[in-house]
Amino acid sequence: MREETRNTLAAASVADADIQRLSELDAPAADDLATLLKAAQTHQARELKEAMDGMLDAMPRLLRGPVKKLFER
Repeated sequence: MREETRNTLAAASVADADIQRLSELDAPAADDLATLLKAAQTHQARELKEAMDGMLDAMPRLLRGPVKKLFER
């Protein structure tokens, strides 16, 4: 397994034991897994941002700034 693939899995909070098991995959399968994982994370981040924006739109303007700061990463 390439180091980039291993880092992608670790960044996605995949347990070390699971990464060891996944290292048995051949290189193309491991790369596909990393690509799909990155795509899922991107999709999730976009969905969370849209949900946050929708929630902020429903709040009074005075509260939007403090609430946004509270939930920003």
